[in-house]
Amino acid sequence: QVSTLNMGVRNANDAISMIQTVEGASKEITNMLVRMKELAVQSASGTYSDDDRAALDLEFEALKSEIGRVQLNTKWNGDALLDGGLDTISVQLGDSAMDVTFKDWDPAGNASASAHVFAQAVGTSNIDDQTDAGTAIATLDTAISSATAEQAKYGSFISSLTHAADNLANVSANTDQSRSRIQDADYAVETTNLARTQIIAQASTAMLAQANQSKQSVLALLR
Repeated sequence: QVSTLNMGVRNANDAISMIQTVEGASKEITNMLVRMKELAVQSASGTYSDDDRAALDLEFEALKSEIGRVQLNTKWNGDALLDGGLDTISVQLGDSAMDVTFKDWDPAGNASASAHVFAQAVGTSNIDDQTDAGTAIATLDTAISSATAEQAKYGSFISSLTHAADNLANVSANTDQSRSRIQDADYAVETTNLARTQIIAQASTAMLAQANQSKQSVLALLR
């Protein structure tokens, strides 16, 4: 039972590390979405020329590509985490299990699939003209809200697993102490018993020596 509990603690900590990997990547994606919105707001202003918007769109497109790269290359133990490949995993916590779910962070999105973070196609947005820039602002607002909601879910998973690991460790420690009380010697009691036995042995030896001495005295008198 103790070994099972300890393995449950290890599983929980491994799962926390995996979720933190996803969470770190998702934060970078969100930061890029925020920057894309800044560029879209800038491009939507009538104070900029088409050449200016084309220049802004270059960074905008680069950020979209980077979101796609992060989405495909964020991996744990060889498995991609943000492409929907690990939609649901089961973390074995001793004798019970906890399910952890991950959505697909593909910037192309899929409005009909609840497994995608982005319900609107961030990957198809552009800001090379004023109208498209205005549309991109609304799309990015929705994307940022969806991203932060998904990140909040990761935080709740980490919190739950942390408490589960702490509880399993506590149960393991108490179970081990119970086993120790059954199997292991009580050092204080055994030390006391040893001292008692030694005192009795020493007293017996002293009495025997005294008895032998008395016999010698009697023999001496008889001589």
